[in-house]
Amino acid sequence: MRGVDIRRVLPADFSKLGQIFGAFLGRTYAERSGLPGAVLVADADGALLAAVFVSTGRPTESEIVERLGDVPMLHRLIVAVGHRRQLIGTRMIAAAEQMLREAGHTQLAVGVDLDNEGAARLYRRLGFQEWPHGVLKTIREHGDADGNAIVTPDECRVFVKDLSPEEAA
Repeated sequence: MRGVDIRRVLPADFSKLGQIFGAFLGRTYAERSGLPGAVLVADADGALLAAVFVSTGRPTESEIVERLGDVPMLHRLIVAVGHRRQLIGTRMIAAAEQMLREAGHTQLAVGVDLDNEGAARLYRRLGFQEWPHGVLKTIREHGDADGNAIVTPDECRVFVKDLSPEEAA
C-alpha cells in the first residue's frame, strides 16, 4: 500500500492506538515501548493503521531461551479492520526484520495462536519455519472491559526466520 510510512511509535501515538485497538492494546504498546526493542506503527498521513512490538529483550519463555537463546520476537502485530489484506502487516514485518539485521540479529521468532491459520500462512509465506519442538506453553494477555490486563495460560506455535544476510537476498 502506497502512502504508508512504517516508523517507530511516538508518545502522541499511544492514545490513538488505544482508540483504534482498544484501551488494553494502547496501554500494552505504551508499556512495551519502555522495554528493549521498538514499537513500530504504520502511519498514513497521521492515521495509524497497524502496530507491532519488536522485542529484543530476553524472551519470557524458558523453552525459547533454551532452544533459540535471546532471540528477538514479534508481539501483538495488529492491522486495523478495513486495512487488512493490503500488505501492511507484511511491510511491518519487513521493517522489523531490517531493523533487527541492522542491529546484528540473525534470527526472529513469533508465537502464533493455535487456531490462527491465517497468521501461520503469512509467516510461512515470509520465510518463517515452524520450529520442530511442538507447541509452546505460554501465557495470553488480553484486556477486560476497562482495558486492564488479564493473564491466562495458553499455548502457541513458534515460527522462526533466519535473518542472516545471505537469507535476505
